[in-house]
Amino acid sequence: MFSFCSKSPVDEEVALVVDAIDKLIVGTITPKTCETMSREISCLPMFDVSYEVVLDKNVSQLVLNLGPKDTYKWLVVSTLNHPVQNKGFKGTPTERIFHVMRIHVVSRVVDAFKHLRVMIPGTITTFTLQANIFDLDENIKKLPEYLSVIRQCNTIRINGDEGKHSSLCSVILNKLRIPVEISTREFPADKNLNLVQVSQTPKIEIGLDYATPEDIMSVATKNTVIWLKEFGIQSINQLLHLWLNSSENHMSSLNLKIKNPEKEKIDDIFKDINSVQGVTKPCCGYKSECDKVGCKNVKLGRLQTVGVHFRRRDTAEAVVFYAIYLNEFTFLMLINHSPFFDFSRFETAKQEFKMTIPAYKKMSKEYMELLRKLHKEEMKLAANPAGKKSDRIQQTLEIGKFKCRCYQWEYYQFAEASINLKHIERIAYCRVNDRLSDGVMSLDDS
Repeated sequence: MFSFCSKSPVDEEVALVVDAIDKLIVGTITPKTCETMSREISCLPMFDVSYEVVLDKNVSQLVLNLGPKDTYKWLVVSTLNHPVQNKGFKGTPTERIFHVMRIHVVSRVVDAFKHLRVMIPGTITTFTLQANIFDLDENIKKLPEYLSVIRQCNTIRINGDEGKHSSLCSVILNKLRIPVEISTREFPADKNLNLVQVSQTPKIEIGLDYATPEDIMSVATKNTVIWLKEFGIQSINQLLHLWLNSSENHMSSLNLKIKNPEKEKIDDIFKDINSVQGVTKPCCGYKSECDKVGCKNVKLGRLQTVGVHFRRRDTAEAVVFYAIYLNEFTFLMLINHSPFFDFSRFETAKQEFKMTIPAYKKMSKEYMELLRKLHKEEMKLAANPAGKKSDRIQQTLEIGKFKCRCYQWEYYQFAEASINLKHIERIAYCRVNDRLSDGVMSLDDS
């Protein structure tokens, strides 16, 4: 059992804090009272404290992690058909469920979190934002207040709703300096996005309405994934030229996922880039023009399964892939700032993947159990859609769907780790000899 550095037992201290947060959520405590309570907790706990926050218009969640074992969750659920809020809670002592009017779901969690962090300071590991919160004008008005909290997190995830409210993407990201990761889904940023500022985050996955090769170079960080509607072969060639003429030394991987990839002018990827060191495959040595039947298909096949080696004048190297039939990537650069693709990179990806497997298995088991429970609740609702229990069942389903979305984020993260190992890092390492036999692409003639 962990303990605070005070004379009170930890369970009494935690009970005091939990009771305060309960009252904050139902609106029966003031900031002044919170300040008084924070002074009663004389010093910080003797273990790591971290927070996770999810904002969703129907169900929002605040998670307090006290050390590696003790976790407390507050789920704030919309009352749906009930205009009067329920000030009690259901659930367990460590997972507490409150019902409030929909207009208050997000703001109550944000307020509770701000006060809780005064009482127990800690790191905000992940902040997840569902774009559906902006269906309510009240939340759009309070966006500056929410951003003042979000900007303190290590990782931000924004889940769009088929692009709805995506005009706010640039507004949100331009106000934040996130130290670990930015990840968005179906929430593309417009031309007002501050690309240089976003590039200060070492890992990003974002969608862009439109981007030039210069934009890609500006926003690229250590590990970058960018979703694009259009980005043609000519633009890819320009991007390669920009990298070959640059001296940047911070990029490790650049992954472009292009919705409508171009496949007719594969030769143009290599325009004005020379092959050196005795290229043997394909027949033309990756020249930008070749009349031999089937040469384009050979180039596309090599780009998809082997990769092509590019080298700058400062000896930095990149393995480049291009694929039009894979979901994992369309255009991919794996960059090494010392010559040759080395084994340590593959081993790092392998170890990260291996460490993720136990958490993935545990999550899979929990997720399947949740889906079974949801199915049972749906059957109950179908049997009695207008009965006394229908509202309770609907709320149970809403909580279940919310938890499913949270699991799906984690599934996605695991899938990304798996893809990086199986389809990118492994291929890049295992086919290194094949690439070297093809030679190296460079701006130099020799």
